[in-house]
Amino acid sequence: MNATLRLYFNYVPIGIISALIIKQIVIPMDGQLAISFPVLIGCLSTAVTIKVLNMFLPSVMIGAILGWAARYCMS
Repeated sequence: MNATLRLYFNYVPIGIISALIIKQIVIPMDGQLAISFPVLIGCLSTAVTIKVLNMFLPSVMIGAILGWAARYCMS
């Protein structure tokens, strides 16, 4: 496979995952775009935790718990 094409395909999964995450964070509400703060808190806490711990599963669990807690504390 061509090196340029291989480089392109290396970025496809990152682009798809980024688009899915942005779609969850920015939500349409009353004809305008709004930010879902619980999802944003969950994503940011997961990113920080994975950077510190270098372990995927505990980071996702911490992010999910903090996002869940933010959702119920903001209600």
